[in-house]
Parts: sequence; C-alpha cells; structure tokens
Amino acid sequence: MQKHPQHPLPLKLQTAFSFKTFDATNNEESVSLLQKLAKGDKNYPIWYCWGKPSSGKTHLIQAVCEQANSNKLSYFYLNLNAKESNVELLDGLEFFDLVCLDGLDSVVESQDWQLAIFNLINRMMASKKILLISAQKNTKDHNLNLPDLASRLAWGINLHINNTPPEQLTALVCLKAEQIGLNLKEEVARYFSNYFSRDLKKLVSLLGTLNEA
Repeated sequence: MQKHPQHPLPLKLQTAFSFKTFDATNNEESVSLLQKLAKGDKNYPIWYCWGKPSSGKTHLIQAVCEQANSNKLSYFYLNLNAKESNVELLDGLEFFDLVCLDGLDSVVESQDWQLAIFNLINRMMASKKILLISAQKNTKDHNLNLPDLASRLAWGINLHINNTPPEQLTALVCLKAEQIGLNLKEEVARYFSNYFSRDLKKLVSLLGTLNEA
C-alpha cells in the first residue's frame, strides 16, 4: 500500500475542523468548491481563500486536508503564523498532492517569502499539484514587491469567505462546545458572544479552557 506523507511539523490539524462541523451559511458555493478540491480537482492549480478574521478560513483549509487524507491524497498543512514557519519549509513541497498555506498576511511583506511562494507556485504547477492559500486580504490588496507573484495568485480560484452572521453565532458556539464534549446551554453561549467576544476563534479557545477546568 502506498504511504502518503502528511504534515511533519508540530502544526497539527484540529480534529473538530471538518466540513461536517462548518456552518456554511452564506458560504455554500465556496464550501461546495472546496469539497471538490478535497477530492483531487486539478482543473485549477491555485486556490485562494480570503476573508476577515474568524470567518472560518482555517477551519475550511483544515477540513480540506482532513477530507483529502480520507481520499488518499497526500497533503502538507503549514500555519504561516506559527513561529516554526520559515521559507525553507517550502522546499520540496511539490511532491505532495495538496499544499495548504494558512495565513499569508503574516509573511507576505517579506521579500524572501514572496520569492519562496512564487517559486513554490511554479513547482506545484509544473508537477500538476494543488496549492491552497488563505489570507485576510484579497490578492489585489497585498503590497507585493514581486509583480509575478501577484499575477500567479490571481490565476486560480478566488473564494471570499463570509463571516458567520450574528444570529448564527450562538448556535455555532453550542455546536463547537458539543464537539469537545462540553454541555453548554444556549443562554450561556449567547452571553459569551454578547459580552466576551464575537470572535469565533476566541470563543473556541474559551470553550477549550472551560473544558480543561
């Protein structure tokens, strides 16, 4: 049986981040396309997801990885916000079926990173593999010193991920709590979203803290 390499770094996927646990409200088309990507759709070599913080980009990218793995596709997930990230990690990634770079904004102003990502895109295209990138800004809104990178990023599928509507946030917090085995009443979830934060990442982190208490 062929072995498929996965992420060799301590940048683990969140087990609760799957397509089944993502509220696709206002993002139905984007989620549908990403599900096709996870099955190995190679019609477009570059996929670019962008949206405001807490719109669910990391959740979706990790859901793609989880589904790709189920479909026997090799993947490499890299959180560009992590302190372990460096340009050398992009070397040789074209041997994976799918490469996911999560959080482009944190490195894109670096000339070294711009060149490394540009070269990675070229290698992935030559190898007929897939690159999925997430960022807060649209491709045209980045201040890039490398024009060729800007043109490469604009070549592929561009997906805008919309934030969870306020009326859906309470239900989503309850769902996240249930996924980690925490029994959270709706009124408590509503209190958290009204008075603690409307940032889903912060709310999920709070749930984790409560679950460990």
